[in-house]
Order: sequence, then structure tokens, then C-alpha cells
Amino acid sequence: MNEIFLIGAVIAQSDPFGELRAVIAEILALLMQICALLLAIAIATGFVEAQLGFVVGRPSLLSEVWFKVGAVVICLLIALTAVSISNLLVGIFF
Repeated sequence: MNEIFLIGAVIAQSDPFGELRAVIAEILALLMQICALLLAIAIATGFVEAQLGFVVGRPSLLSEVWFKVGAVVICLLIALTAVSISNLLVGIFF
């Protein structure tokens, strides 16, 4: 019985950053979820803003929407590659 405990203790001590990696992975997952939520909000507000600009007949609102669309596309690309980027950063630093 003591031999099994000692083997478990040796395995636990061989990876001192294991718990830290898990915590960082959870924090990064939470940040990715927040980014996805902000992306969804930006898409919805961009749609509403474009519709209002068209109804009101104000072309400056439509031109501003294109900048928002560009930012949303960049956020989408970051959100799609966030898991691999976070795993790479955790692997490099820890």
C-alpha cells in the first residue's frame, strides 16, 4: 500500500507546474468565451446599426459599419485560432 502512495507522490512531483497549467488553461478558456460573446454582440449591433442607417438614409452610418465588420472578422479569426494559440503559449512558458 505504501509503495503505491510513493509512486503517486513521485509522479505528482515530476510535474510541478501541472496545477498552474490547468488554472491558466481555464482562465484562457473563460477569456475565449468572453471573446465569442463580444463577437456575437458586435455582429448583432452591426446588423441593427446598418439597418438603421439604411432606414434613416444616412450613408455615414453604413460606412462606419464596414470598419466594424472588419474588426469582427479579425475577432472571428482570433476566436477560431484561440485554442491553438493558448495551448502553444502554455506549452512555451510552462
